[in-house]
Amino acid sequence: MTVKKNFSGRLGKNNPFLGENSRETWILDNIRNAVFELDAQGCFTFLNRAWSELTGHSNSQTKNHSLGEYIHPDDLAPYQVMINRIIDAEDDHVSREIRLLCKDGSSLWVALSLDSKMTENGKALFGSITSVEKHHIRNQSPGYPTAHDTVTGAYNRHYFERDLQDQINTLSTQLNPHGLLYLELRNFKLINQALSHSDGDIALKEITELLSSCLKGNDLVCRMGGYEFALFLHSRTETETNAIADEVLKRLSSYRYSREPFSFIVSGNIGVRLIDSSNISADQYISDAVQATAISKKFGRNHSHLFTQEDSDSHPSHGCDWNHRIHKAIEQDRLELYLQPIRAIDDHVINHYEALLRLIDEESGEIIKPELFIDAIERSGAIVDVDRWVINNAIKLLSQHPQIHRLAINLSAHAFENAELHTLIHSQLKHFNVAPQR
Repeated sequence: MTVKKNFSGRLGKNNPFLGENSRETWILDNIRNAVFELDAQGCFTFLNRAWSELTGHSNSQTKNHSLGEYIHPDDLAPYQVMINRIIDAEDDHVSREIRLLCKDGSSLWVALSLDSKMTENGKALFGSITSVEKHHIRNQSPGYPTAHDTVTGAYNRHYFERDLQDQINTLSTQLNPHGLLYLELRNFKLINQALSHSDGDIALKEITELLSSCLKGNDLVCRMGGYEFALFLHSRTETETNAIADEVLKRLSSYRYSREPFSFIVSGNIGVRLIDSSNISADQYISDAVQATAISKKFGRNHSHLFTQEDSDSHPSHGCDWNHRIHKAIEQDRLELYLQPIRAIDDHVINHYEALLRLIDEESGEIIKPELFIDAIERSGAIVDVDRWVINNAIKLLSQHPQIHRLAINLSAHAFENAELHTLIHSQLKHFNVAPQR
């Protein structure tokens, strides 16, 4: 396959952007990723040695051939979309996972990145190829949990945490630290409530594509659950990590989910955490990023915050056992449900209420929002007791307030793995004499 559009006007002729002298060529030949440059017809003009090592095709045989000739037939369509977007100047960077055809007839999963850069001779199109075969082998291994989220196709939390720990363990071999972004979408529930969960799923897929477009090479995007995503940025400085966080928020602020007569704006907040020490676990890095996300909300929507040691020292959960704190809060009745009215868009009449969980701090009496402790108690298993408390107290609340016609509650995914969930709800409805439809 050849590129269907000519971009010679954008690309300088006879302009080797890569490998301009022997020193640079030596460096390029001794990195693991395949790097290359394409000419105006999308054909290779330069490749480093890693191309041959990855695919088995010699550089001399590959040169002057189209990159599309080495793409797996099932991935030609998305590849064409990628390269046309960069040719049409819709993006100056595009990336996605695709399969390459190797010389021995096998296929290889790779992360393909394409960039358009301005040089003194005009625009140059170059790219990099990184093997991600091990991710897909893991996904197919017997007994290994599914690696991808079923809605968005992004990696799921289990896979992300495992891969993040692997990256931490090899941190000493990297020149730069890694970056971790934790994104919480805001206003997203409106799509589900005003339209449908199917519309919400479509929007989540589109946002996943938006996030992926900000990544390169060994970077990963993961759906952590609900409306939360994590992005792993491989070998990035603090400046680069913050710049990507800003770019994600910029693109997100321009995103609209439209279905006549509605058009929804989705915003977000990002917690930024540099991964710069192998003495910290993946769980702790994620927890720090979640905390930074919560801090960013103090500055409003579409803001990010870089986690620092000062944040850790000032945080109410520093050095404490959330397992113990949650169980103690349940015993002392320091969990509360706040009711939020959900109104119809057309006439603003209250359709139902949503119960929001809050924790009252034992020492200060301050209200602690769940984003500061949910991750920790999900990992420890204490979330099961919180789910039970929410069910019991929500039904009790309905019995005390007959004017509340319908109440929505939030439960963890673990609740639906509990075989006793149906029995618990049924017994509590019967005990408090509450109609199930409420």
